Amino acid sequence: FIGVANGGALELYGEPRLAWTQLTSNADIGATSLTLKDSASTWRTGDKIVVAPGGFDPREAEVVTVRGVSGSNVTFAPALKYARVAHMETVEGKLLDERPSVGLLSRNIVVRGADDSDANAFGGHIMVMAGGSARASGVELTKMGQRGRFGRYPLHWHLAGDRRGDYLMGSAIHDSFQRAAVVHSTSNVLIDGNVAYNISNHAFVWAEDGDEAGVVMTRNLAMLVRSPEEKDFAFPIQNPFFANSSQAEQRSAAFWGRSFKRHVIRGNVSAGVLNGSGFFLDLFSPAAKLGGDEGGGLIFEGNTAHATYKERAIGNQINYPEATQGHGLMVTTGTSGKYQHVLSGYTGFHNTNGAWLEDRSITLKNSIVADNGLGVIVHRSVLDGVTVVGKSANTAPTLSVSASVTFGVTAGIDVGGSNHGGKRAPLILNATIVNQD
Repeated sequence: FIGVANGGALELYGEPRLAWTQLTSNADIGATSLTLKDSASTWRTGDKIVVAPGGFDPREAEVVTVRGVSGSNVTFAPALKYARVAHMETVEGKLLDERPSVGLLSRNIVVRGADDSDANAFGGHIMVMAGGSARASGVELTKMGQRGRFGRYPLHWHLAGDRRGDYLMGSAIHDSFQRAAVVHSTSNVLIDGNVAYNISNHAFVWAEDGDEAGVVMTRNLAMLVRSPEEKDFAFPIQNPFFANSSQAEQRSAAFWGRSFKRHVIRGNVSAGVLNGSGFFLDLFSPAAKLGGDEGGGLIFEGNTAHATYKERAIGNQINYPEATQGHGLMVTTGTSGKYQHVLSGYTGFHNTNGAWLEDRSITLKNSIVADNGLGVIVHRSVLDGVTVVGKSANTAPTLSVSASVTFGVTAGIDVGGSNHGGKRAPLILNATIVNQD
């Protein structure tokens, strides 16, 4: 435990390095080299990197070891077990970018839990409290977090008030037993350019209680995020209406929060979630500090979600059955109606469902979803300028473990009903459905 209390400051400055990038050429099964969008000159022999899945299943992310770097070309071992397609095309004037990401896990400053942490999922944690501050860049956090224990996360701003100037940048959090970076009753923290891999429970949390404001979460990559089993919930409640977790742990997300107060969520990538969602704007789970006014000024733009996969049928069987897993983007109902929130420039592909939108104050605008099991499920929300592609020119095969999810087999846009959250019908404006079987 590293605790930063009143008057304390934690400052960790590692070597500046390329945190993550994308492929620019295909990689076949057995490949031992990758061509990247950016120069990897700051990567070196012995570094661990993780390659995002090329299909639906997040478990097909692969960790390999760098053997050599020449500009934007990287060689590695072992060879890839799964193929990737570095696909881009323009559909109806919108860019569909399905290039898989590659993230760097190694850093020269390492904070890690004990060697025997795996035996009981009990790792280290860092907590920044009122009056304390934290600035960290170029840091690797591993074997951190404590499964089933609330407040025990790799890096956690806890009831710290206004922490303008605090940040986590260019760092890697991997193999965590409980979340990645959490902002709790704290405002104005910057979380930028980080990589999270193999995380149990929500990974990047910008608003845990709902009273947070002004958190900036930009250019982060989250990969292989897993929803815990019910026995491992950190926030259990005896209320089947919420599936027995007050923080929706049964459908954990790569990016999760329950306040819209001036937060900036921009340019992030969710590259694989098992039994949860990529981006989850959650105003339905109980939160004492929401008070019916979620706040205004949310900026949500240019985010991407893929490989969000549902393998199990669990969930609240009253209003939220197992259908509420496997969404690239999920927005539950609960806004006050005082503010309108626009989510723009979203890309969702290779998900069980591209997006689930149910709140009356939400507009999904100028976005594209492609190659999903289902395009968009919409209840009461607004679609404006959304393009749904049943099957793109990306001919990557459906993965064997995802045989139930195939291209273009269900609705492009599913207009659903609901028995709560108001009677407003959804509005569908300027929507285009392409290549739907």
